[in-house]
Amino acid sequence: PPKFGITFEDILCQHYGVSPKGNHTRRVELIKESQFGYLNMQETHPPLERLRDLRMEIVKRTMLSTMEKMLMPLEAQTGGNYLATSYFHRGYESPMMAVARLSRFDLTLTGNGAEGTTLYGVHKPAAVFIESGKEKTDEVRCQLSAMFSGETASKIEDNYKALKSEDYDLAKLAGWGESALKNGAGPAASLIACQAGTIFYLCGFCSSFQEGYDVAQNALHDGSCYKTLMQYLSKIRK
Repeated sequence: PPKFGITFEDILCQHYGVSPKGNHTRRVELIKESQFGYLNMQETHPPLERLRDLRMEIVKRTMLSTMEKMLMPLEAQTGGNYLATSYFHRGYESPMMAVARLSRFDLTLTGNGAEGTTLYGVHKPAAVFIESGKEKTDEVRCQLSAMFSGETASKIEDNYKALKSEDYDLAKLAGWGESALKNGAGPAASLIACQAGTIFYLCGFCSSFQEGYDVAQNALHDGSCYKTLMQYLSKIRK
């Protein structure tokens, strides 16, 4: 999110009523069960959390805030461990890829995504670097017009511009997300499909950006994502 913007933890705790503390073990259990979830830094990396006041004094986004996920708070025992993250300032990608080579991740993506997210190639063309154990780090250029069909690219761009002009609040943000997850409706749906489909392709799970987008759209339209999210929220609040 933008600096001091709405975070995933804000949405979980302030909108959906999840406790911010004392449920770390339960959150880990639900990731195993639901195949997704969110762990907050105050539980996973307390020493880093204690630096929050210092980091708020720094005007620019720090290198530290782009590296936390590489500490791997969880490790999959079967399948692979994949990390998609972002850098904000040019030059960060080199040390991040150096750290990725030393990590236990099977594949690490880092690119200059919108507002520090993994939404690559939407707000501007982005270089995404891929570290997968090869001798040389791969680099993929992400630009909407080259990634997707003209119709898909226009839809993503239009919705990105429309949402960027909105005044955000928790209820509105959660509403856009729920609408997308229920049946693929609303302005956020194409952006969610773009983000998921792009990462799906860059990790090597499909043959093109467009195929990844279509797979994600189908998952949104069938409503299973929404059902799983509601089940997750019901269990984590207990």
